[in-house]
Amino acid sequence: MTIDPPPRNLVLTGVPRGGTTLTCHLLNELPNVVALAEPMDVNAFVPFDDDTNVHLISAFFAAQRTSLLTEGRALGKSSGGRSVDNPLSDERDPVTGKRVHRMSERHVVVHKALAPHFTLAVKHPGAFTALLPLLAPRFECFATVRNPLAVLMSWCDTPFPVASGHAPAAERLDADLTHRLACEDDLHERQITLLSWFFERFRVLSPGHVIRYEEMIATQGNVLPERMQVPHSLAANLETRNGRSAGAPLARRLAHRLVERAGAYLDHYSPDEILASVEP
Repeated sequence: MTIDPPPRNLVLTGVPRGGTTLTCHLLNELPNVVALAEPMDVNAFVPFDDDTNVHLISAFFAAQRTSLLTEGRALGKSSGGRSVDNPLSDERDPVTGKRVHRMSERHVVVHKALAPHFTLAVKHPGAFTALLPLLAPRFECFATVRNPLAVLMSWCDTPFPVASGHAPAAERLDADLTHRLACEDDLHERQITLLSWFFERFRVLSPGHVIRYEEMIATQGNVLPERMQVPHSLAANLETRNGRSAGAPLARRLAHRLVERAGAYLDHYSPDEILASVEP
C-alpha cells in the first residue's frame, strides 16, 4: 500500500521588493504547489505571544488547505484571481510618480488539480521576518534576498511604506526595530537600517533556505524547486530588473553608503557586488 507523504506547509519571507512575489508566482507554476501572497491579517499577530501566533499561522494553513481542496480558491493578493510576478506595473501614478499597484483582489483561484498532500506556501515579508526566530524552529521557512542596492532603488520607486523607511507590520511586532528607525532622521539611513534588519533576521535560517533573487534569474526559477525539494522543474523566461537605475547619481551615493554601513546584507552580498553596477 502506498502511503501519501504528509502535507507540506512553507513559510515564505524575504526583503520587500526582493523577489518574494516572483517566488510565489513561480511556485504557482509548479504541479501540486500553491503559494499565497500576503493573505493573512497580520494585525492579528500579538507581540510576544508565541503560542497565539503559532496557532494563528497553523490554523490559517489548515483553513486554506481545506478551501483549496474543496472550492479551488484561497485568500491571497492577486490580479484577476491569479498570481503575478511583480506587484507593481510599469504604469506611473500621475500625482505621485510612483509605480501603480496591480494586485487589488484578495482571493486566488486555482485551476490545477491538487493532491491532499500538496505543498502550500504563505508569504509575508514584514510580519514573518519579525516572527522568524519563533517560526524557524516550527515551520519550513525560506527567505528571498536581492542585491541591497537594487532593493533600495526599488524602494524609492514604490507606493509602499518602505519608500519612507518603514515596515509597519514588522515594527508592530519588534519594538527594537521601531526604536532603531526612530533614531534615524535621514531617509536613506533609515532605509539602510531597515534593510539590514531584514538580513539580520535571516541569520536564523540555514544558508540553503536563503535564496538570492539573482540565482532565481540565473536558473530561470529552478533554484526554487531544487531548494524546496519539489520534484518538478520550471520553464520560466526571466530577466533581471537589477541595475535599471545604476547610472543615477542616487544609486552611486546609496552604493557607497551601503558599503560604509557594512550591514548584515554583507552576509550575502560582497561590497564588490554592491558597487559593481555603479563603478566603472
